[in-house]
Amino acid sequence: MIRRLSAARVAILIAGMAGVGSAAYVTGVASAGASVVAVGSPGSGSGTRPAGAAGRRVTIAVFGDSVAEAYDVPDFLERGLVPQIETAIVGGGFERGGVGLIPVTPFRWHFNHYVPVSLGPPPADGWLLIGYGLAGTDGPSGYSGLASTPAASATVPISDPLVGVLYTKSAAAGPFTVTAGNQTWTIDGHSSGPPAPAETWLTMPAGARSITVHGPTSGTLLFDGVVGRRPVGAGRVQVEVDNLGHMAHLLGRDFSTRVAASLTEQGYDVSVFLGGYLSELLAAAQPGSYRENQYASALREHAALVRAYGGRCLIVDPSPLPVPAGIAGRYAEIDRRSATQDGCAYSDAISRLWNPATSVRRKLTLTDDIHPTAAGYRLIVRALLPELETLVREVARR
Repeated sequence: MIRRLSAARVAILIAGMAGVGSAAYVTGVASAGASVVAVGSPGSGSGTRPAGAAGRRVTIAVFGDSVAEAYDVPDFLERGLVPQIETAIVGGGFERGGVGLIPVTPFRWHFNHYVPVSLGPPPADGWLLIGYGLAGTDGPSGYSGLASTPAASATVPISDPLVGVLYTKSAAAGPFTVTAGNQTWTIDGHSSGPPAPAETWLTMPAGARSITVHGPTSGTLLFDGVVGRRPVGAGRVQVEVDNLGHMAHLLGRDFSTRVAASLTEQGYDVSVFLGGYLSELLAAAQPGSYRENQYASALREHAALVRAYGGRCLIVDPSPLPVPAGIAGRYAEIDRRSATQDGCAYSDAISRLWNPATSVRRKLTLTDDIHPTAAGYRLIVRALLPELETLVREVARR
């Protein structure tokens, strides 16, 4: 049966779920022959996730706005910032990881029917996409999807042998199904405690090249994405690079209590903050220091979270932007000060890669003088690679 949620009910589900409990030990209820891999508590970090013996997985999360997300680049799954970082690191002798986080966006998923939360009400047969426009409340990058009917479906290509399904447990949630190849799993999202992020690991059947998440058979589902993983080779250091970018959102806009809990659950080893782009552009168009203060506060909050769960962080000045030099200088000072005070590494390596006045002609940025092309991202990755490799080696030695 298809159930329609009222706008008021949606508001309660999204905004009213303010409390966060520990994302407890989670398992799925699998159909015959299907495999479910249990995961540990939120503080377990990436080191205790499914992996091969004697290997070490190092996870890198890249934060920022549309420049970090890089969906403006044709073939962004190969030529965007995150995949180019992974390719460059693998070229340095590390093992390639899985696809990592696939956030709940229409750029990555095929939804049977969806409506952005800003345009509600939620469709009776599909998904309300949260964070796609307005601020997000769930998932590592603030993207999630709300469904209240088993008619809703979302499919994404994935070939990794281990897939972690991310969702929000709550009293309003019910069981939902996941299918891949010839196998089906049922996961119960219901919890008597406060809403909290949860994760269930599934072993994919041989030959599966996609996964489909279906809406709940009762109650609701807040679906927060999936994570693709590969076993780590014996004696190898595997690097997984995850895209935590969020287009058109300032750093910190989606930093809700449950997003913070989801980041803690993932326990990224290295967090890279490229969060100054949109803030600098807004600061150039607005008087006063409001945007600068907002950005500095967001950096402190993110760095404090990373430090609390034992991760490492790298704060990076943006690539050249068409803003006054004084603004760029003040943001660089914020980055340097935050790195010193909050225990992060700092890099200005990409801040002088090109001249915004000539970057379009040189095909290093798109026509807006802001978003890099694939060639521009290649220069960014080349400049950041030494610092990233250093951080990966430091993590691997722990």
